[in-house]
Amino acid sequence: ATYLLNVLAAWAVFYVVAGGSGLTASWEVAVATGLAAATFVLTNHVMVGLVLWLARGISFRDSRVFARDGLETDTTLLFLGAGMAVFWTISPFLLVLGVVPLVLLYRALHVPQLQEEAYSDAKTGLLTARRFSELLEEELTKAERSRRPTAVVMADLDLLRNINNTHGHLVGDQVLQACAQAIRRGLRPGDIAGRLGGEEFSLLLPATDPDTAFALAESIREEAARIAIPLPDGEEPQRVTMSLGVATFPDPCAEPGKLLHHADMAVYRSKLAGRNCTSVAIPSLDEARFPEGSYRGTLESLAFALDARGSGMDGRTLRVTALALALAADMGVSEASTEWNDLERASLLHDVGQFAIRSSILYKITSLTEEEWEEMKKHSDIGWHMLRQIESLEGAAEIVRAHHEHYDGSGYPRGLRGDEIPRGARIFAVADAFDAITSDRPYRDARSHAVAVEEIMASSGTQFDP
Repeated sequence: ATYLLNVLAAWAVFYVVAGGSGLTASWEVAVATGLAAATFVLTNHVMVGLVLWLARGISFRDSRVFARDGLETDTTLLFLGAGMAVFWTISPFLLVLGVVPLVLLYRALHVPQLQEEAYSDAKTGLLTARRFSELLEEELTKAERSRRPTAVVMADLDLLRNINNTHGHLVGDQVLQACAQAIRRGLRPGDIAGRLGGEEFSLLLPATDPDTAFALAESIREEAARIAIPLPDGEEPQRVTMSLGVATFPDPCAEPGKLLHHADMAVYRSKLAGRNCTSVAIPSLDEARFPEGSYRGTLESLAFALDARGSGMDGRTLRVTALALALAADMGVSEASTEWNDLERASLLHDVGQFAIRSSILYKITSLTEEEWEEMKKHSDIGWHMLRQIESLEGAAEIVRAHHEHYDGSGYPRGLRGDEIPRGARIFAVADAFDAITSDRPYRDARSHAVAVEEIMASSGTQFDP
């Protein structure tokens, strides 16, 4: 329908200017053809913009239907086609002279357009992760050579998975597109934005100091917080928030190659702070290393803090740790081995990711909703991401990530099965289940050791390693 309207508009212009003379060899026809081509381009872009505005609420400015590069390419190609039509009316032999320059000009105009499309994320229109990484590497090389201040901002859309599960992926896509528009509106000339994947966005801000980068990130966060996606059936519009992290070179991040990493760590601090905020990278904290001698006391203190946040200060974490180590010893794991150390540290910190989970979910006595359960399941990945940044906790981080996996592949977060699950995680799962069964819970009393063994054996080969 839109194409037909475009053709009719172009025909009307041609008819009025050419005076209904048809395709004859005259200057009136040449002028009418050019104006008809321009009319086709203009009405086509207007119709596309209207469709995007009516269907998705995307403004003409954000859809960039009148971007100069697109208009120039379409207009030039149509004028070339019109010129060939005029050549045909004058003499078919003129086509031979016009085809070669036409093809060359078409390639010169169209190939860059195709390249730009390949660099753009199909869903948001921002740069792809690969293209962003290429430009980031180029810019950081320049920044390091000239010591010019440069900033990277990471932005993570909060709870997109819950939105997808509750309202469907169409609404989730609308949220992603709206966030991309909010990011575009916050950019300055020369700034670069890309989508790294999922709900993660990244911004490259050349020649930008820390204060300016933080202010820009905050303006984008506030713009995103104003987003309201309409929902069917009169439901409240879907609101959106983003957690952002800012890292700048050379102060405080002295190594430009680590800017993205530090910005990513700052995002996780924003998540831990309750989401919908912006955090600044602190390299000294991100790269901290715990002295070996202080491990046990530090980890036990964290374990008590986790117990207090979860189910009360009942020493559950220390009990499960002792059980897991006892099982490991029975299986012949040496106390001097790396496997033993990884298991001990992972057992003490297995629920560290729960610091990022809402208290209303952790303390809820009744069954969790589907949305709440999806959020709760994230704590394994969050804990893994927190711990893997510390070199001496990398092995423990893998156990923490996998401690809710099931032997038959029905667990989370990755659905690992069998030997794909780290042995430490399989050992911990048995110890954790045994303590849970033999401890008092809000909804039932503790059961005997014999019952616990019986229940665990019944799940051998499914939930637990046989």
